[in-house]
Parts: sequence; structure tokens; C-alpha cells
Amino acid sequence: MKHGMVRRVDRYSGLIKKVSALQVNGTRDEADKLASKAREALRSSGPLLSASERNFFEKFTNDPYGKLPKKRREEKRPEPTPVRPEQRHATPKPSAPRTAPRSKRVNRSNQSKSTPHKTKKPQKTSDQLLNELLRDVDEAIQSSERDVRRAVLRRVSLFLYHLPAAQPDTPGVKKLRSFRDRPFRGLPDDPALIEERRAQADRALEQKRQAQAERTQSPPAGDTAPRAPTPALLASRGPSDGLTYRTPVFRRARREERVKPKDADEFITYRTFLSFPASAGIEVLEVMNKWLEEKRTDLTFGKSATHRSEDRFADTLTTESSGSTFHRLRMVEKQPNLNFHTDVVFGFEPDEAWLWVKIWSDGDKPAQAPRFVRQLLEAPGPLSDSPLKFRIIEDAAAADRLYEYLVDPNRQLPAFVAGTDSAPDDSGIEEEFRTRAEKWARKTLGLAQFVVLAPEATDRLEERLGESFAPRRWTIRTYEPALNLGDSNDARRHRFFGTERLSQLEPEAVARRLSTIARSIGNRRGAPRQVRAAQSAFTEAENLRLLQGLTQGNEETRQKFARLESAHSEDEEFGFTQDELRHLTVLKELLEVELFSEDVVESLAHRYVEANEEAIAEIEVRLHENTKRAANLEAERNVAHDDLRDSVLHIAQVEQDAQHLRKQVQWLQTQLADAGEGEAAYSELYSSITRDEAPGNFGELLEMMSELETLGVYFTGDHDLTADLDEIDTQGQAVQAAWMSLLTLADYLRAKKEGDFQGDMRTYLETRPSVEYTTVSPKRHAAGESKTTMSQYGDERLLPVPRTVSESGYAHMQAHFRLHPIGIKSPRLHYLDCSSEGKIYVGYIGPHLRTSGTN
Repeated sequence: MKHGMVRRVDRYSGLIKKVSALQVNGTRDEADKLASKAREALRSSGPLLSASERNFFEKFTNDPYGKLPKKRREEKRPEPTPVRPEQRHATPKPSAPRTAPRSKRVNRSNQSKSTPHKTKKPQKTSDQLLNELLRDVDEAIQSSERDVRRAVLRRVSLFLYHLPAAQPDTPGVKKLRSFRDRPFRGLPDDPALIEERRAQADRALEQKRQAQAERTQSPPAGDTAPRAPTPALLASRGPSDGLTYRTPVFRRARREERVKPKDADEFITYRTFLSFPASAGIEVLEVMNKWLEEKRTDLTFGKSATHRSEDRFADTLTTESSGSTFHRLRMVEKQPNLNFHTDVVFGFEPDEAWLWVKIWSDGDKPAQAPRFVRQLLEAPGPLSDSPLKFRIIEDAAAADRLYEYLVDPNRQLPAFVAGTDSAPDDSGIEEEFRTRAEKWARKTLGLAQFVVLAPEATDRLEERLGESFAPRRWTIRTYEPALNLGDSNDARRHRFFGTERLSQLEPEAVARRLSTIARSIGNRRGAPRQVRAAQSAFTEAENLRLLQGLTQGNEETRQKFARLESAHSEDEEFGFTQDELRHLTVLKELLEVELFSEDVVESLAHRYVEANEEAIAEIEVRLHENTKRAANLEAERNVAHDDLRDSVLHIAQVEQDAQHLRKQVQWLQTQLADAGEGEAAYSELYSSITRDEAPGNFGELLEMMSELETLGVYFTGDHDLTADLDEIDTQGQAVQAAWMSLLTLADYLRAKKEGDFQGDMRTYLETRPSVEYTTVSPKRHAAGESKTTMSQYGDERLLPVPRTVSESGYAHMQAHFRLHPIGIKSPRLHYLDCSSEGKIYVGYIGPHLRTSGTN
């Protein structure tokens, strides 16, 4: 078979051909028989049919004589009997056996009198079916029998399959979907089922090897021993454990995937950031100096020097800034057809030490972790407890520490978390999964954290992170930095590496793919705050070294003038040639002096030195300004990158909400049409929203704040600072966002006052008590600031409030709304929630306050 693929055989192709042949020379009897078979196919195998097959059979059963020739189609045609959704897959009841042959003589008159007229059984509504299924699901969950759950699962799957797509999810439907996705949760695996799946996978693997051997005309591999867990077994233990209506894994085309290195720098650059206690900094420096010695350079960290050789150029630089000491190494290593560049920055700060490593090449060859990074992370030493090492977490306490690491706003690198589930002790699945995971993590050293969770730790982390952000069993989830649990839409960024892919790819291919993912995530982010500060300090030091080289020439000029002046006495005579005397005469006329006295010569020398010093001072000022401007541009770029990421996620959420609303409108229109209100369902909307329009600028917004005070929202901030936002809000989008945020605060108070809602602002935005209340996207709201931001710039969040709220007249306002992305000045609205007293104080509407990620 081509490429070893096992082609899927269409079970109903013969029946489809016979139905299609009716239009040539078919009869009514043949059509009846084929219609009966089509109904049987819909009843017994409806979910296994493709969409085209299902539509073909449904159309044929609704009008079985439509395929007949025209003459026979015009004969007596009974009315088509459409098949109801709940009847398509219903199991037919066995008919009772006949006890005696029917009598030929029937007294019709007596029969009509004695036999009552049979009435048609009323059809159950979807609500009745839903309630029955919910009761059956509750009973199945209490049962430990796998057959009981499988029977209920089949009925639930059929019900959800025929559920209208436009109907919104109710709590009952969500419960059915949850049972369908995880029907056997809590049950031990059936050993017989495991062996059956293992055997199926082994047979598929053997067929694939034979096909490969036939293509290459070489004997098949001799090692056909199964590798546990087998692909089919791993795939069956995914999130859709149980009855799945899709082609089995061993029937699909499986190819050896190779992750080709991309041309983009983000896929081939190695970058890591390690932080550790300041007390361990000396040991780390010793390891790095030993690595430099192995590179056959005469450089050491802590001394500024340069090394040049045929195959290597390197220089080191050390500087100090704001109580911190920074060391830098830049190295270029020449290799055939390409060069490798290495940048290492080591920082000593008062409370911590850190190491930044970046390696890339001129070509498309991915850079690997240097030896000193492997030694620091793998060998016992100062970084033995680094989170960037492969580890297995067994208990809930370690899972809690992992949770704190994942939600840390200062985390710079991604994390790969693999979840597991309970398995029979003799199956060896969990041990084999851990063994494979260690191979998967080989190429992520220093690029990301790789963690395998035991079943207990998986349950604990799922509880802490919530359903949207939780890891799944037998999969790998990628957690990017800046994890925001308050925004369910942020879960889109943290992708899964599915069980099926893990089972199909070789461990080396999985390791390459994870390495590519980690490099891409890490390199898309800007440099950490500490590294940016060090780079600015290095730029200042290089500028200073350049200026020192220029001023050194002035100092040499002064010393030379002093030596010449002392070397020649007044009585010493000098002889000049005619040309020298002529040049001396021209020089006197140019300088407008009669005699080259000592004062004139000294004045000329000082004028030369002073001119150089003025030029050097001007250069120093310009270099300082350019350095500061470059740092600001780098900070603005990082903020713009974050704003772009937030905007993309916000747009995705808006599109998802719009699609959901469209489906809901279609479903409501259908319900109105069925109720006889078709004209109202599909007529255009005449009424308009009666809410006041948004102000045109921030000046108008300040004038309208008095109206909001009647609703409990008070503005205590700087009016001039808010009005100045009009200079950067050229499109009026920020003022519209500010107005909607203020209306949201007012309706939040109203909902709590009227008893329609109890909770905080985050819950209000995510749930929305009613359509009559105004809300904004949860993505635009932040409940607080990070600990680092508050420790460095917490005073900027200390904003004015009435003295009835705080005796000092100021209070910290961490909660805020993001109004609109406008670079580093993206406006924010900070407020203090005093809803228990029926009031909210807005203390700031202005440009983005400083954080740990900006300057």
C-alpha cells in the first residue's frame, strides 16, 4: 500500500451504489427494501457515518421513490414519512413470536367493535429527553460498571449529536458534554481492553514496517517489540476517553515528522535567563571563568579586556550602576560556513544575582545550550534547585509551588507541564510516560521548565488553575509567561501538545518540536528588565571609554607643551631656513600678531585644547541623550508588543462572542417563527439604544462626571492630567473606552444595590447579571498590580480619596481598566471599590503609570 497507509473502507459504498442504480431500472419493491436498509444504517451506525453519507440516506428515506425512473415515480406514491431525530438511532424492539397462524376467516364487524382504535404515542420533547438523560447520567456516575456507563454514553452522544447548533448551552447540556468527554473518569482501566489496544497497535506498527521495507527493498526491522504505552493506548487516554467516533489512530497515516530549522532568528536562537541568590554568584562566576579558560582565552569576568585569535574574537566589560555590578562577554566563534555569536551578561544586585545568555548563528543552524549552562543546571551546585530542570512532582505541596511559579509575573521563560492519570499498577503506563517525558525534555534545558505531574499533583494543579487553564491527562500543556487567570480568553495562548501527536512522533521529534516552541516563545519577548538596565549601563560605559580616548589626546598635548617649554632656555638660539621664515611671516599675518611671544604660543596651545574639550563635551551630551532615547524606544517597543498581544486576544474573544450571539439570534428567530411570530423575528430593528452617547473628548468627559456622582461614581483625580489625554487620543477611542468603563462601574453598583449581583468586579464582568447592565470585556480589567510593581512604583498608585475613606486623604488604587493601546502612554483608569458603602472613587484617568516592565 502507498506509504504504508491503511485505507479506510467505506462500509456503505455498496448500499449507496444500489440506491443510485434505482434511477436506471429500479422498482418500487427494490426502493422499499433499500429504504429499510438505509433506515437501519441510520439507526445502528448514525454517528459513524460521514456527513455526506448521512445526508444521502436521510434524503433517500424521506423520499424513497425519488430515485426511480419517471414513469414509476408518477405512480401512486405514498406520503414520505420523515424520520424523527430521536428515532434515527433508536434500537428497534423485537417483535413477539407468533403463537399460531392467522385465521383466514375474520369477522370484520365483530373485530371493528371489539378492537379499540390504536392511538399514536405522543413524541417526547427535547426537555423530557434531557431530564431522562440527566437522571441516567447520575445513576451511571454512581455505578462502577463500565458497560452501564458505555450504554448511557451512547444515548448521550446521540442526543448531543442531534442537538441544534444554535441552541445555547444550558447547565444540563454542559453536564452531558462533560460526561461525554470523560465517561470513565474514576474507573480503573480494563486489563483486557488494554491488551486488546496494545495488540491492535502492534499489528499496525508491524504493517507499517513491512510497507516501509517493501518501498526501500530492504528487510523489515527485526525489533518489533511493543513500546508501552502504545500509540493507541496513549491516544485512548486523552480528554475524549471512552467511545469516540473517529478513525482509530492505527488506521491513520503516520509519518516521521522532522522539525526543519526555520530561517527566522527566533527559531534558531538560544536564550535563557537564570536568577539565583546573590550568595551563589561567586560560584557561578567560577564556573563561567573555567569555561572561558577551556575556550583558550585569557579573559575573565570582572576585568575589561579583549582577545583575538584566528578562530575567535571576544571582549569583556565590567561596569557599575545604581549599586549593581554588571559583567558582559561578547564572543564570535568562526566555524566552516558560519559564525556563532555569544552574548553573556552577569548581574550582581543587592538582593539577587542573575545570568543572561543569548547564542545565535549567521546561518540556519540552531544554537545549543553552552557547556557552562549544562554544568550549572545538571551538576550539583548553586543552581541545583533551579526551576528550569526536568522534574517530577508527586504531591500537592509541590504542585502548589509550581502554581506560584506559573502565575509569577516576573517569569521570563515558558513551562511545559505534562499531566497523568491513575493506571493499574501492573500496566507500567505511568513509568513509561515519565521515561519518554525525560527524553522529550532533552532539548529544552535552559529554554523552559519541564514538569511531569503525578495523578495527585495533576488534580491539585487543576483545582488551583481552574478548568480553562488546567493541564490535561497524558498531554503536554505550554504555559507562556504573563499567565492571567482572571481572563478566560488568555487560555488560548497556552496550547496543548496532544496525546495523539505524542504517540505518533518519535521522542527525538517531540524534543525538537518542544525546543522550537520554547525558542519561539522566549525570543518573541523582549529582554527582562534587569538585562535592559545592564545594557544601558554598558552603553554608558562604552561611551565613557570613547570619550576618555579623546580627552587623552588633550592631556598629551599639555604635557608635550610643558616639556618643550622647559627644554629650551631663553638664551638658546634657533636657526631657521628661508622657507620656515616665510611660513612664519604668513602665520603672523593670519594671527594678526607682531611677535611670537610666550603668551601668544601658550594662548594658541590652550585654544586648541579648549576647542577639543568643547567638542568632546558636546559629544558626551549627545551620546547620553541617544542612549536614553534608545532605552525609551526599547521600553515602548515592549509595551507595544504586549498591547498587540492583548489586542489579538481581545479580537479573538470579540469574534467568538459575535459568533455565539449570531447563533443565539438564529435560534431565537426560529423559536419565534415556530410560535407564529415570523414577521417580528425577521423584521429590522427600529428602536435604538437609549443610553447617552459617549463624550467626544476628555474635556466633555470631565463635565459629565457630575452626572455619574448621582450613581455613586466619584472622580477625585487630576482634571488637567485627564484633559491632556486629548493630545494622544487622536481617534477618540480612549475616551469612549473610559466612558464605557465608568458606566460599567455605575451599573456594577446598581446591580449590587438592587440585589441582582453579589461579588467583585471580576465576577461581574465574567457573568453579567442581565443584559440591562453595562459591561466591558474582562480582558480590559485588572484586579491588581504585581508585587514587583507595587514595591518599586507603589507610590504612584497612592491616589486622593475623601478623608472619610482614609484619614491621610490617600489610598492605594491597584484595580484599573485598560482604556486603549497607545504605546507606552496607553491610558489607564484606576479606581477604589467601596461598593459596600454604595460608592466607587476614580482616582486616576491618565497615561500608563510605571510598572516593572517599563521605565
